[in-house]
Formats: sequence, C-alpha cells, structure tokens
Amino acid sequence: DSLGVELRDIGRQVLARRVRAEFAADTRHRVSLQEFVQRCATHGIADEAEAMRLVRAMHTTGDVIFLPSSPNAIVAGSVFLKPSLIASDLFSELEIGKEERDASLATKREALETLRAEFESLDATKSAIDERARRSARRWLWGGFAGLAAQFRLYAYLTWWELSWDVMEPVTFFVSQTVVVLTYFYFVFTKRDYSYDEMFKWLYTRKQRKEYARLGVDATRHAELDALIRRYESD
Repeated sequence: DSLGVELRDIGRQVLARRVRAEFAADTRHRVSLQEFVQRCATHGIADEAEAMRLVRAMHTTGDVIFLPSSPNAIVAGSVFLKPSLIASDLFSELEIGKEERDASLATKREALETLRAEFESLDATKSAIDERARRSARRWLWGGFAGLAAQFRLYAYLTWWELSWDVMEPVTFFVSQTVVVLTYFYFVFTKRDYSYDEMFKWLYTRKQRKEYARLGVDATRHAELDALIRRYESD
C-alpha cells in the first residue's frame, strides 16, 4: 500500500511539472482560472480540486500569482503567469496609481524635451566642427601630395635645365634622409602607423579637439545626453 501511495505521489509530481513547464513557456501575462483547470485536465489532472491545490502550490512557490480572495472579480478569476509583471497587470486592471503614473509620464516627457533641446543645440555645433575637421585633414593630405609633386618638378628642372645630376645628387640624398627622420619622428610623436588612415585620423582628431576647446563643446556631455535620451525613449 505504501508503495502504491508513493507511486501516485510521483505521478502527481510528474504531471505538476508538466503543467508548470507549459505555463512557464506561455508568453501571456495571465490566463483565466477556468483555462488553467482545463489545461491541467489535458495533462491528466482531471480533478478540479487537485488543479486548485496545484495552482495554490504554484502560488506558494512563486511560479504564478493567484489571488482568489481579491474583491476584484477579474483578479480573483485569473492566474497571473509572470509574477515579475504582476504590479503592471494589477495597475492596468484596477487603475491603481493612474494619476501618479500620468504625472510621472508628464515629468519624463518634459525632461526628455529639455534633454532633446540641449542635445540638438550641442549636436549642431559638434557636427559643424566635425565637418570642418574632416575638410582640414583632407586639405593637409592633399597639400602633402602637392608638395611632393612640386618637389619632383623642382628636382627635374634643376637636374636637366639649370644644374646637373652631380650637383643635385647630394641635395636629393639629404632631402630624402630628412624625410626619413621626419617620418620616424611622426611615428614616435603620434604613436601611430605611418599610413593614410592613421594620418587622416590624427589630423582629424587634432583639429577636432582644438575646435572643441575653442568653442567650448563638451563631447562627453554630448555622449551623456545621447545615452539619456535613448534611455528615456526606451522607457
């Protein structure tokens, strides 16, 4: 007899686990008590009293929220499947704290508008500075190209028309060595690779920081405002 009782207890626990798993996977926030009992029956718990004991046990363990003694008929006849969202569901059904929520939303909207106004003003200035910094970096790079082209033309002119290679050879050697020294100095000073992308970034960032300091633009505040607005909008 004791073995039979233990087997029945194990069977009930298996059925209860299946019911728990099914409702845990349900994406809804709540179901009616009648639906809960019906779905228990599909898993082998046909006795309504047994289904009621199960829902109370699940309420005790925190798997669901079941409030049969609530004066509100909707709440009393419902099984809330997401305990973490019970406050939101109850507020929606009973309209608890509606005025407080409306006031909170109005405060958030006002704060959001204030943040947007500050962000838009700062962003407009920052965008203009960033564009000027990009143009400045491009001018420097094109200026370097123009300088190299002019240097080549000057060497050719002096070598074949004004002087000779015997005179120009030591000049070109020392100029080339100077370029090597300056290139190495750039590498040591900036701690960047000597490439187009890295040089553009260095020139761009250098000009950008100078303009930020000159016009009093706070890039950190810009990033903070952007993050705050995103957070308010997601809320």
